Amino acid sequence: MAQPAGVGDAAPESVIAGVLDIVRTGEGPEASKAWAKGCALTGDCITACDEAVNPRFLLAMARVALAKHSSELRNRRKQGVENFRLVADGVNVLARMQLSENELARLGQHVNERLENGSTAIWDANRYNEVESASPRYTFGQLRIDAMGGHITLDTGANLRVKPLGESGFDIDYPHRDVNFAGDCVYALQRHFVDAMRSGGAFESEGEDYLKTLAAVEAIYESARIGGVVRLQPYGAGRTA
Repeated sequence: MAQPAGVGDAAPESVIAGVLDIVRTGEGPEASKAWAKGCALTGDCITACDEAVNPRFLLAMARVALAKHSSELRNRRKQGVENFRLVADGVNVLARMQLSENELARLGQHVNERLENGSTAIWDANRYNEVESASPRYTFGQLRIDAMGGHITLDTGANLRVKPLGESGFDIDYPHRDVNFAGDCVYALQRHFVDAMRSGGAFESEGEDYLKTLAAVEAIYESARIGGVVRLQPYGAGRTA
C-alpha cells in the first residue's frame, strides 16, 4: 500500500507520527497526509497491526482534521450536502397515502414530477384550511422552494427570504401591502393587463404560460386518480401546426 498511497520511501515511524500531528493540529508531513487520503477502507490494517489499535479509524480522524483545517465550516456543510446527494443519486422513491378523490379534494392535492435535469418537484397546495396568521387571505399560506443551491421562502406576511446552501440567508425587498383582497392582487393583475393592452407592451404572463399551468393542474388530478406519478410532457410536444 506504500506506493499507491503516495507514502513513498518515508520512514513508517515518521509517517504515523505525522498522522498523530494531523489529528492534533490539522497539519503534518505530506507523506502522512497522502496515507490518510489514500486509505481504501479495507480494514486489512486492523488485523496487521500488532499494537492493538485501529489504524483505519485513526486515518479517518486524520481526514476529518484535514478537512476542518482546509476549509470553513459553511463550505464543509455545503460539501457534505453535495456528497450526500451523490450517494442518493439515482434512487427514486414515491411515498404517499392512497386517498380517494373526495378526500384529496378536501385535503388538497400534490403531484410529484421528474424534471428534465433529473430533480423532483413537489407541488403541495391546500386552500381548504386557512393558515394561522393575522391575515390568512394575504398570501393564503406559506411557500418554500428547494433547489440544488439553497431555498427561497415566502411567509404569511409576504416576506421573501433566500437561503443559499452553506451561506447566511437574506431578505428580498420588494413592494407589497396587506390591503383589500390578498394584497390587492386582483387589481394589480387587471392594472397590468390594461396597461399592457394600451401601451402594446409585453405581458408578464402570456397565454402559453397559462396553458402550462392548466397542464400541471390536469396532471394533479390524474395523479390523484391513479395514485402515482404523472410525467408532464414539454409544452408543445406532439403538436402540429
